[in-house]
Amino acid sequence: MSNFQVNYDTYFKSPNSPQFKKVTNTGIISLVNGELILTEIPSVLKLQVNQIIPNPSSVTKKILLDGKSILSTDGNTFEFTIGDSQEHEAILTIEDIPSGAKTAIVIPIKINRQDIIGKLILKPDSV
Repeated sequence: MSNFQVNYDTYFKSPNSPQFKKVTNTGIISLVNGELILTEIPSVLKLQVNQIIPNPSSVTKKILLDGKSILSTDGNTFEFTIGDSQEHEAILTIEDIPSGAKTAIVIPIKINRQDIIGKLILKPDSV
């Protein structure tokens, strides 16, 4: 059950896009049917909570990435890096403990490429 309406934006930066850009439904990082699709790794994702309705003073915001807590510098912005081709899951949780109200937004993260694997060839092969 959703007790809060949450307005948030997602941004990204990657080796080919070194400044944060807003995620749209097309591009290097895209939002398609509620899933973040990454075509470039490593990528830094930033989730910014803009508005919560209703917004009691005791509300807490947190993000879990694959079950691990992500820290925020200001309580509304969360940054994390995706550096492998595994699927990930971010969960944004808005909770007001005194009233028991809680909302969780699940954001699946899919990678649409493979990790780069280096190969070293020594010549001549009969050393």
